[in-house]
Amino acid sequence: IDDKLLTQIIDDPDPQRKAEVLATLDQAFELMRQGKSQEEVYDIMKQMTDRTKQAGGGLAYLMGL
Repeated sequence: IDDKLLTQIIDDPDPQRKAEVLATLDQAFELMRQGKSQEEVYDIMKQMTDRTKQAGGGLAYLMGL
């Protein structure tokens, strides 16, 4: 983690966002402890935040559009 990112996390006024970022960092460190490479950790984190898979359904689906 570089100094700029660390400063942004510390200075973030939103406690919810700060908690989410810290939890994500914890998950990344745990994956690295399990032997995952940086690329694997990045791919896993990217899949976790990719919401396009969850975007199905909704009003357009119900209307048959």
